[in-house]
Amino acid sequence: MFPDITINTDRPVPVVITGHQVPIGTVPTINILGENSDQDNLQCPGGMQGTLATSTCTVNITFPFGGSRGLVWVTWQNSASQK
Repeated sequence: MFPDITINTDRPVPVVITGHQVPIGTVPTINILGENSDQDNLQCPGGMQGTLATSTCTVNITFPFGGSRGLVWVTWQNSASQK
């Protein structure tokens, strides 16, 4: 089913990413695949903020004209000091 939402602006739109059990400071990558444009990879400035249980970050995204899809991913390494 497409689209989930309609955005009618050529200005950046704030997108809030929510994480659960993601270490604070971890920087997620947002991949925007545009129907009429190249792939765009953006990173959330400042990384995840909040608590380990629930964290968020906001990134301003200028969506390409036409349809687009977004994918968010984050990776991190466990360290011996994190428990």
